Amino acid sequence: MPVVSVPCPDCGGPIHRSHTRGFNEKLVRTFTPYKAYRCHECGWRGWFTKGNTILKPETRRTIIQTTISLLVTIILTFLLLYLSNVI
Repeated sequence: MPVVSVPCPDCGGPIHRSHTRGFNEKLVRTFTPYKAYRCHECGWRGWFTKGNTILKPETRRTIIQTTISLLVTIILTFLLLYLSNVI
């Protein structure tokens, strides 16, 4: 497992890549350069980019809300286009 050069923000120990959990985390992983990391020493879990920039929780929440809004808009647009051609 690759170790990031940045130490854990809580304890200073090494951090490793972590699996995503749930739909929201998969959205963040898919649409941003951030990846989930975990510290095995203290249990901290968070998000970093390749440039070792940490993802703040409020930014993560904004990304999730924006992505879900965009997906709903796209789905509704296609549904309306489909219904306008059927009727």
